[in-house]
Order: sequence, then structure tokens, then C-alpha cells
Amino acid sequence: MALSPTFTIEVPCGCDRFNFTDTTGVYVAGTLAYGAIQITAGTSGSITSVKVDGVEIIGGAVAFNASINQTAADLNSAINAYLAAPNFQSSVLTDTVSVVTTNFTTEYNGAVIVVTATGDMTFSITNMCCGVEGNTGGWGSPNAVNTAIDSATLKYKAPGDIAYTSVDLTALVVASTAATYSLLLSAVDAAATVIDAGEWEFVYEIVEASAAATRSANAFVLPYCEYEVCFDNKLLAFDPNTCEACKGKNESLMLSMRAHIEALKAAADNGETSKFERIMALLDKYCATDKCKCS
Repeated sequence: MALSPTFTIEVPCGCDRFNFTDTTGVYVAGTLAYGAIQITAGTSGSITSVKVDGVEIIGGAVAFNASINQTAADLNSAINAYLAAPNFQSSVLTDTVSVVTTNFTTEYNGAVIVVTATGDMTFSITNMCCGVEGNTGGWGSPNAVNTAIDSATLKYKAPGDIAYTSVDLTALVVASTAATYSLLLSAVDAAATVIDAGEWEFVYEIVEASAAATRSANAFVLPYCEYEVCFDNKLLAFDPNTCEACKGKNESLMLSMRAHIEALKAAADNGETSKFERIMALLDKYCATDKCKCS
């Protein structure tokens, strides 16, 4: 059974857009980072330490054993037996031990391999390289769970709207492991200066023709930008000398408004729509008047 798409919607500081990220992404095969240790010469001594990016990957000395190839084989066994370095494993081919990560990661790209030895052994070192994290849970072949995408659509509905508005994101999504898109406020409402407070509904829809299926996921966003703007404007315009007789009352009003905005934020963060709407109704009353409150 195919999985539903995953995505996030965020409102950044400035409240002039919604930032969308497809967190499913397209399939990318991971690549293990790798390096190599070649024993180039030697007849005696011991390999006392092998470190990758400062991390020891053998648990004890590996003595020269009859031949370079056999010593390389012993070093390979020592690396694979050392459980204290679980991020690395190895394989051997004649005189060369290949060191690879156990996970698909870029963390060790460029990591330096340092070999310390006694006796007359010499080494040629290839430092770690070329790890790719991949995205094996993403859309497309050979992932049988998430087949290739034929279309990707973001639909949104503003507070009070009945119908959805659609944005075609196919070209972005099929080319990225984490496609991002900014839905600008100017595209939603050219006359608006800040995102309307209230419940915005988003539907992210993926069509997989090869699987004869449409997958979708929903998200709800509760912006409160307009109340921050309202509060800031009131604070800028607030003149305690205008109503000296009720200075304390107006200061209390501003503090109360600030407290309600913080409660609104908490309700938004917790997805408490009904609580959000109740607090929003109170803040609408604060923002509806700029008169001095003396009664």
C-alpha cells in the first residue's frame, strides 16, 4: 500500500507567505562513504592504531603476519570485530582494506584516515569520500511503496472560504528530495498586508498513475500575524499623556492584549482551533477601537 505524502507549512516572521516543504521527496539511493588503506611494503612490526576522523576503529595491535596480503586480511578482521566503532566496517582485496561507513551519510566525507605502526610497514591512504544520505523512502523507482509521481498539487483554503485554490507543484516535487515553495500573500490576496488570522486548510495531493492512486494529506495552520501587527501599532500610537486620568487603565489594557496574544500563540502551536477562535474574538474587540479607555 502506498504511503501518504508528508509536508510542512510554516508562516515565517513577516507574515507575508506560507512556506511549504515536501518532506517525502523523490527516491535517491544512498551511498556509503568509503576510504582505503593499502599496505605498500613491509616485513615486520604491528599496526597499533587506525583512526577515522580521530575515532579509533581497531581494538588492539595487528601484527605483521607472514605477508602483506595476510596482514591486510588480519587488519580487515580487526576493524569488523571492533564493536566500539559501530559506524565503520571494512572489506579486503589483496593488500588493500576498504573502510566504509555503516550508514548512508555525508558526515565522514573528507574524514582523514590515520594509521600508526611499528616496524617497516608503509601505507598508501585514501581518505573518506563520497557518502550520499539518499532518500530511500521517497517517490519513484525502485521504491515499491511510493511509485513515481505524475502530479503534485498544493490546495489551500483561507478562513471563511468554501472552495480550495490549487497550485501545481509537479515540476518542483519530481526534481527534489525536499521540494520547497513559498506561497506569497500577494498571490493569495493582492490587497492584503498580512495573513488573515484563523484556520487555513492545506491539502497536498499526489497522483501516481502507475499505481492508479491519488494520495493526499491535510494540514491546518492558525496564523496570528494580524494581531501582532495590531498590538505593535497600538503600542506605537500609545500616548499615556492623552488620557492621564486613566493612564493605568490603558496600560492594563495593553498588558491584557499582550497576554491574550501569547495565549493565542499557544493555542495555534497546540492546534486548538476552538480555543484559538475564542481568543481571536476577544482580540478583535481590542483591535476594533483606538479610543482611550476611561470608563
